[in-house]
Amino acid sequence: MRVGPARPLMLGATLAVALVSAVACGGTAPTNASNPNTNGTGGTGGTQLPGIAECKLPTTGSGRGVYLGFPRRPNGLKTIGTVNVGVAMVDFPDAVATKTAQAAFNMISPGAVDFFAAASYGQMNLVLTPTLRWDRMSKASTGYGMTRATITFASQKAYATEALTLASRTLDFSNADAFVVLTNPDASVIDLGPTFTPDPGSGITISGRTMESGVTSGYDLNFWGPHWLNHEMGHATGLVDLIDFNPGTLNRDHWTGTFSIMTEINALAPMYFAWEAWQSGWIADAQITCAPAATTTTVTLTPIEDAGGMKAVIIPTGKYSAIVVESRRAKGLDYQLTRGGPLVYLVNTDIGSQNPNGLGLIKVLPLDDADYTKVSKLLSPDQSVTYAGVTVKFQSLTGGNDVIAVTRP
Repeated sequence: MRVGPARPLMLGATLAVALVSAVACGGTAPTNASNPNTNGTGGTGGTQLPGIAECKLPTTGSGRGVYLGFPRRPNGLKTIGTVNVGVAMVDFPDAVATKTAQAAFNMISPGAVDFFAAASYGQMNLVLTPTLRWDRMSKASTGYGMTRATITFASQKAYATEALTLASRTLDFSNADAFVVLTNPDASVIDLGPTFTPDPGSGITISGRTMESGVTSGYDLNFWGPHWLNHEMGHATGLVDLIDFNPGTLNRDHWTGTFSIMTEINALAPMYFAWEAWQSGWIADAQITCAPAATTTTVTLTPIEDAGGMKAVIIPTGKYSAIVVESRRAKGLDYQLTRGGPLVYLVNTDIGSQNPNGLGLIKVLPLDDADYTKVSKLLSPDQSVTYAGVTVKFQSLTGGNDVIAVTRP
């Protein structure tokens, strides 16, 4: 069933605006030459382990362009190789830019480029090509319906189309994989920066190229900085928001704390969860241990911040749910962590199939809504967690790696 022009989906301080059809569920991920399930830096790359299919939880609905199951969004932004992004830069008759175009571009580059290089273990090369000039939009900043209260798929598409048309006078988008509309950061009326994720065939055609992935910035760029773009482009690849959007929620991070940039842009440990990196193709199947039933499996995990080695143990608990164990350290993108250790969490791909954003598809274990950051949930040696009959024990720290024993009923 086709879903009409979608209402905006909240993304932390931003929104994802999507027009999405239902997509096929289950089965094997489609072949995607631009996003192979191998890891060039992982060493063991690409070998299909026995039973790995059981751990590739299927998607149950359209997800309106974002979901955590397999296969990935069919027209999602590629995550492997060079990703070319054309950057339009616009201001308005009522909000003339005071920053130079270069100064505004520096708000996202090289920070966003460096983040993806680190998060992908060098497999994603984001290339941002800006106009480096301010193009004046035809209407006042108030005239585009680009506020948190008014934004729709149609209003964002119209806004981006005008901006990209202006930019295309000197910037060639014919080889672009995606676009960014860098809005004058002084234009406070446009208060948020959402992702553009249309149905296949419903993108924006500029320079003869139809783009089905993009982002438009807002005033909140002043707060978030360059990693705003990494969060939003995470949605363009198909990843969901991990915070709680329920009205009245005092701690919207109570499911995943300060882990993953898809929880919070300013997270202390912004490295994507191993599950997200696996879904993105940055972790190979051969770097995942899918724990067999009725046995105890012992695995040595290397920190998620480092390239190579075994990255996660996955224990299926149902057709659409699994427990995942990964290793975290205070290094790389996660340098602000105060301690390291194994992180255990639950993945459920059957939540909110039409709009999974902010509904808790990932929850750190043990469940504890009072722990705002979840840093205390990192296991210490000899500590264990039991959930749904599965016991995960941190046996020892060996050579900087975590030795994990998983007992699955």
